[in-house]
Amino acid sequence: MALGPDKHTNLDLFISDLGDIQLKTDKSSLEYSFFSLQKRKDINIYRYEGRQGEFIEIIPSVLGRATIWDQDLLIYAISAVIEKRNKGLEIGRTVEIEAYDFLKRTNRSTGGRSYEAIKDGLSRLQGTTFITNVRNGEIENTKGSGFITDWGIKRESDTGKVLEFSLTLNDWLWDAIEKTQILTYSNEYYRITGGLERRLYQLARKHLGKQKEFMIGWKTLYNKSGSSGSEKLFKSRVRKMIAENAGILDYGMRDHGENVVFVHRLEIDKR
Repeated sequence: MALGPDKHTNLDLFISDLGDIQLKTDKSSLEYSFFSLQKRKDINIYRYEGRQGEFIEIIPSVLGRATIWDQDLLIYAISAVIEKRNKGLEIGRTVEIEAYDFLKRTNRSTGGRSYEAIKDGLSRLQGTTFITNVRNGEIENTKGSGFITDWGIKRESDTGKVLEFSLTLNDWLWDAIEKTQILTYSNEYYRITGGLERRLYQLARKHLGKQKEFMIGWKTLYNKSGSSGSEKLFKSRVRKMIAENAGILDYGMRDHGENVVFVHRLEIDKR
């Protein structure tokens, strides 16, 4: 797997009072593919159904479905909240973030277009609706929500340069933070350039944990990946990664016939 260049090796840590924040995300969002793995506009509706009648439906806005790169905004916001909480500071579901700091820490360009891309990402996060149901006996509760409830941007009046942006996390994400349903990501995560590679990292991070290996069927992995291509194309891409011993940061993969086996990278390197 090719990583993008580390664009900002020397981070200006004084820009943020959070210091070296760790990458955090909520565990629930890793089980289903809420986010598009492609950068081109995706306006398709997706529905995932479970064995017990539960479902998740993803409905994009006219701007398109939120992408796995838009998710960086959520990861960064959740990380900032967790870091503040660990320091004993007051926290709230509305998070204010310095735009320059966000671009630097997420390994993005600090050119003008990158600042405007923040607004696009915030719009997609708010506009993409996911609908879920929970069954409790004879009662079924169905709820719909965007990833964020609102957002805002502060600019310089004369230049229009984005200085700061804010977003308000939805109830579901805030509940995950309060219940500490949080995973830590590698700080190299933002350098993963491919959408599928990012998704495979997320699945490996959630399911492998401290186990020696995690085995999953090709069909199940395909469904969880959220790949928009055919299952055949998905298998071809993943098998190519396996053949090239590409791996995904801390994790490696093995082709095990009808299954894919995720292992810690060290296990692959030992061979």
